[in-house]
Amino acid sequence: MQAQQPVLIGGMNLDVQAVPAASYATQPGGTVPGQITLTSGGVARNIAQCLGALTKQQQSPMLISIVGMDSAGDLLLSHWQSLHLPCNGILRKAGVATSMTAYIFNQAGEVAASVADVRTVEEHLRSTDLQQFHVHIQQAGILVLDANLSPEAIQAACGVAHAAHVPIWFEPVSVAKAARATAVLSCLTYTSPNAQELIAMAAAINSVHNTQAADKLQLDLAAGSHESAAAQLHLLAPFVLSVLKAGVKHVILTLGSAGAALCTLPSCGTRVTVQHLPAAPAQVVNTNGAGDCLVAGCLACLLQGSSAVSSLAFGMVVAKEALESRSNLPGLMNVDRMDAAATKLLQQCSTYDLRPGHQPLAKL
Repeated sequence: MQAQQPVLIGGMNLDVQAVPAASYATQPGGTVPGQITLTSGGVARNIAQCLGALTKQQQSPMLISIVGMDSAGDLLLSHWQSLHLPCNGILRKAGVATSMTAYIFNQAGEVAASVADVRTVEEHLRSTDLQQFHVHIQQAGILVLDANLSPEAIQAACGVAHAAHVPIWFEPVSVAKAARATAVLSCLTYTSPNAQELIAMAAAINSVHNTQAADKLQLDLAAGSHESAAAQLHLLAPFVLSVLKAGVKHVILTLGSAGAALCTLPSCGTRVTVQHLPAAPAQVVNTNGAGDCLVAGCLACLLQGSSAVSSLAFGMVVAKEALESRSNLPGLMNVDRMDAAATKLLQQCSTYDLRPGHQPLAKL
């Protein structure tokens, strides 16, 4: 095994993607002309593929996942082998179905609806299955866990990595799954929720967040981010603070078109230091893999020793490439060009002293 190899554990799915033809909008109860494609997906799988492309196999990521003995599993494994990435972490099990997700996109390239069947990862990639990979986890440069895993598997992997002082990144995946790492938040170095996932994580920590006010905030945020980044950060401050106080070292909060923010907790423990970066302008074609690419870009830089905020800037540039791609992940990527764009984006960083209950934000 290569020194400091990143290890990723989680979903490897076959995605079914439906896109309506240019002059049509999806209609409840009816069908419209369009295009349906099959593509490799899954959060951990997407991150690993993008990371492999960015590092050019210098630190080939090891993906630990599971697929069934079926045609979907054959397709996923064949594609993975074609990428020349390690296959030794991908398990195959008879009698289970390979995970699949169906997406319907709207005209703006956004996911209008989706259904995920990832029971195989949740139910059959167990802590006992991970035992054979303990040495890989202990020697990893970083461990990435996606929330498609069961809480038991997340806890087992975190326990091994934390004992070996391996940094851990938790990707919450969705609101329904975001709370699966609640028992091990103190082990996490990074987590990358969006606003709704952050609220779900905070509500699982402290019932004070499980209120009508939190529900209303979720609805307000889901309705569209017409609020400025500073206003959103002020609304989300209590939730960020709860997650950081639970022991997470860095919260990378994604805000859609309002950009992203690196949130950390100074030693005083009563405020949050926020480094906000605006979103890079993009001609959006497909939003499906952007978050996974943001994580991959961050990881590529962190593995080279870059700071967290400069890693976030590069991750956001990689996410822009994904937004402008028709597939889950961008094709050929010019790393030098993206490095230059990340440097330019970093110059637009705003640093805030975020104190829950105080208006306005104190800009540092």
